[in-house]
Amino acid sequence: METQDRVRMPPLDENKEQGEIKIAEEVLTLIAWMAARDVPGVYDAHEDDRRDFVGRLTRGGTSRGVTIHLEDGTAFFEVAMVGVYGYDLVSVARAVQQAIKEAVESMTSIHVERVDITVVDVRPS
Repeated sequence: METQDRVRMPPLDENKEQGEIKIAEEVLTLIAWMAARDVPGVYDAHEDDRRDFVGRLTRGGTSRGVTIHLEDGTAFFEVAMVGVYGYDLVSVARAVQQAIKEAVESMTSIHVERVDITVVDVRPS
């Protein structure tokens, strides 16, 4: 994996002799995807669909997934979301934004500047 695919973490303490901590972009993508799928109103695909979806994400596919832009330890996410019919999609999208921000920041200490959501499909529950 190339170094550009990893995020250099902000220092956790002043002891730099411990070494660097890096988190691969694929991990950030998976954290965002897992946080989003746990929000009520986000379509929860079958296991085969999940494997295919995650495979596209980790291979860099962005047609129906998560795109990350990183600048100086700050993350910007673009998320394509499939909603569940009958839910308030704007409220669901806002909840997804918050869930991704909280999950990424709490698990990685990377600041999430913004999460842009595009609802790309609606499916029955």
